[in-house]
Amino acid sequence: MMKQPKWWLLAIGALLLFAGGIWYAFFGVGPEPASDQETALVEFKGADLQQEENGELIWKLSAKHIMMNPKTRVLYMEEAEALFSDGPHQIHVQAQKGQVDNMQKTVRLMGSIEIRSDNDTYVKVNNLLYDGGTGKLTATDGIRLERNGMVLTGDNLVADRALRQATVSGNVRLVKGEEAQ
Repeated sequence: MMKQPKWWLLAIGALLLFAGGIWYAFFGVGPEPASDQETALVEFKGADLQQEENGELIWKLSAKHIMMNPKTRVLYMEEAEALFSDGPHQIHVQAQKGQVDNMQKTVRLMGSIEIRSDNDTYVKVNNLLYDGGTGKLTATDGIRLERNGMVLTGDNLVADRALRQATVSGNVRLVKGEEAQ
């Protein structure tokens, strides 16, 4: 039987230990990434946000409390007020909650929402979505639109951002005068 030098055994052991360390560093068990729900929100109080296009105001939002998810960059608002503008025409919106997603180019308002336009139109909805890609307002889940003593109700609304042109669909009903109350 032939005797092997002991330093070879030490070299092979060190090489195996080194290779195992590299394998563990790349494929070993590490800390699990935090889920989206565990991401801490950044809070703001009394902030204003706005979007302009070619120097013209598109929308402006303010809220008593704004939180931002730093991972998704989505803003969440409480007691939100919004102004949507299309040239000289504007609407003013009050909502219980809101959400701004800059990646999707959307502003979503939720809760009991009241909209007043500069042409004396009053609208009450539960959900309102502004799509920055199309420039349209969409409301679902019940619509009540009042103007010039007439009340128009329905399930859905699609309108330009100043409520100059609006389409109400689904269970539409138009009532005039005293019957509107």
